[in-house]
Amino acid sequence: MIQKRFLTIAVLSLLLIFSQNAMGQMIDLDIPDTTTSVGSSVEVPIMMSNGADVGSMDLVVTYDPEVLSFSSVEKGDLTNGMLQANTETEGTIIISIVDVDGINGDGELVVMSFDVMGEEAGSSSLTFTSAQANDVNTYIDIQVGTSDGTMTVEQKGLPGFELWMAAFVIFLTMLFRRS
Repeated sequence: MIQKRFLTIAVLSLLLIFSQNAMGQMIDLDIPDTTTSVGSSVEVPIMMSNGADVGSMDLVVTYDPEVLSFSSVEKGDLTNGMLQANTETEGTIIISIVDVDGINGDGELVVMSFDVMGEEAGSSSLTFTSAQANDVNTYIDIQVGTSDGTMTVEQKGLPGFELWMAAFVIFLTMLFRRS
């Protein structure tokens, strides 16, 4: 009887210890605000902070398909394991990451690439609709905090200084040739 109670207390204590470790650990994911111009391609990172022994992650990011067209997702500086993206639903990117060594530290988790659609200025929210992570050793859920971003698309401005300078040099060359 005493052994049974001791075993029960030991198991409950271990469960409590592991659940507190998982509950105490929290990673933060951030999509920074980005500005680009009409007709361009742009890379947008998902940044991770406080990463410690993250074994797997499932992320769902949504965007406005009227403004952006998703082209690819690549591993960031922190990711060494497997990366898979599902883009079957327009406007939704499902990203799965598995790393048997664990993802640790702060930095780029993944980098998403988009092409800007249309000829008009506008914006698109880049929104986490789901973010789940698990510990590489215990498989226990890790709390994930998220910060959404915005992609702002601006009209292309006048040509840059270099183009105006080149046109001016050509003009001067033609002017002096006539003389």
